[in-house]
Amino acid sequence: MFGCFVTEAKRLQEKYKDKICLLVGLETEYIRKSELSDIQKLRDQYSLDYVVGSVHHVDGIPTDFSYELYEKAEETLGGTEKIFCKYFDQQYDLMTEVKPEVIGHFDLIWLYRHKFIATDIILEKIERNIDYAISYGAIFEINTAGASLRKKLGHPYPQRWILKVCTDHEI
Repeated sequence: MFGCFVTEAKRLQEKYKDKICLLVGLETEYIRKSELSDIQKLRDQYSLDYVVGSVHHVDGIPTDFSYELYEKAEETLGGTEKIFCKYFDQQYDLMTEVKPEVIGHFDLIWLYRHKFIATDIILEKIERNIDYAISYGAIFEINTAGASLRKKLGHPYPQRWILKVCTDHEI
């Protein structure tokens, strides 16, 4: 199915190249580290213009699908700090191996723990990820619809304080 979509999008890209700039890309997911090479294969096979790199699972468990699954992941990993650390480590793996042009919902892990205050180790991982993304020219998605409207968080992904960290790191 994906191949059919990309083939058609590439056909339209060629057909209308004199009239519009049509980019063809995909939002990818980190579920297991072993799948990261598959993302690169898709990028190469279909000559994609960009990749949005996202993390929605930690150790294979969905963390934004339901509160119950988030709690299962948190319990499996040993608590809030550990799941946050693992989330940002997996995000870093995704960035170093795939180098997505867009970092999707950087801090989605806060969805069910929106009052959780980042510990020093989590802050170090956040800064590491921001610095790395900046080093290769990635940009950060600012998602207001999913966070603010549907999930009623009252703030976008990434949160303002993380956006401030990004600007302090000279994006």
